[in-house]
Amino acid sequence: MNLVTRLLLFPALIACLDLASCGNSTPSGNGLEEEVILPDAFKNTNFGVAAGNWNESGAALFFDDKLSPTIQTGSSHNEFYDIVFEPLPLKKKEASSKTMYFLPFKVTDQVIDDGYFKNGTEYKFWLSYEDKTYFCGVSQNNDALAEPEKVLTEGVM
Repeated sequence: MNLVTRLLLFPALIACLDLASCGNSTPSGNGLEEEVILPDAFKNTNFGVAAGNWNESGAALFFDDKLSPTIQTGSSHNEFYDIVFEPLPLKKKEASSKTMYFLPFKVTDQVIDDGYFKNGTEYKFWLSYEDKTYFCGVSQNNDALAEPEKVLTEGVM
């Protein structure tokens, strides 16, 4: 392989590898992308919020020992059902001494009309863990929001 071929082929190969890499990344201080991974503290945890009254609905999030999420929507009658979703790239934001993780997803199938999650809509969970204290919230996937629409409680499901 001659020098010209190497000079043309190497950048093209790097670009292809970048496109094929996992989307769970965030810019680092050196300009490179780093993979975002939830801390092990979230393994085998669950979060939930039930309907407060007849016109509200609930939501729940479960993590297994591999940090795989299960998401449920709750009806106004506090009946919870698993939803089918498409995961979107995990994001992380550091502010002061707190790290917030955003778990975005798109609902592709849910079975109830009066639940919080609606088909075809993108949402995100807001997650943090500090000093044995969890925080979990949920909202539509809108970066303009400064806080979640619902706050979920750890260990209730």
